[in-house]
Amino acid sequence: MKKILLYLLLFASISSMISCNNMGVNPEKIFSKIGLNGNKIPRSFKSHFNEIRVHIANGTLTIVTPKNEVKKGVTATEYMLNHYPNMFDEDIKSIKELATDEESKPIVDAGLEMFLYADEIYKKDFPRIAKMIDEGKPDEEIDAAIESLDNTKGLELDKKYNKAMDLLLPYADKNGVEYKVQETRF
Repeated sequence: MKKILLYLLLFASISSMISCNNMGVNPEKIFSKIGLNGNKIPRSFKSHFNEIRVHIANGTLTIVTPKNEVKKGVTATEYMLNHYPNMFDEDIKSIKELATDEESKPIVDAGLEMFLYADEIYKKDFPRIAKMIDEGKPDEEIDAAIESLDNTKGLELDKKYNKAMDLLLPYADKNGVEYKVQETRF
């Protein structure tokens, strides 16, 4: 009987250690949710809008509806509302669910701040510029709005991105997370 009780206690403590470890702070998960997913945040918004304008001019702007129907020749606003409103929702949710400790909390907070800011831009500013395209505003006016977005909120988003990465990369190094940094043209 004592032997069975001893095995049960051993099994319970091993199970407890494993489950606590899985529920605890995971540096690789933090890196993945903030660092890797942060790569989808653009360094400039101009390319998004230039691509949309080219497709509109060619009549090839296309979306896939929630019913999996392909719809060609859509407006910039329809395209934006189809592609971007929920772009960061899963990222934000998964970052909020990350377990943190004293060391990782500032990283997770910075990552969440970065994604929330990007989400706001995509939900508020992108549709505003898309509407300008649909209304046939002059290219100069649209370009000025895009440039203003890049030079204000784009720069602020870059600061938030850099802050998150400046915290995340040393943390990843310290915790043995393997990654590769590639230089981009942005």
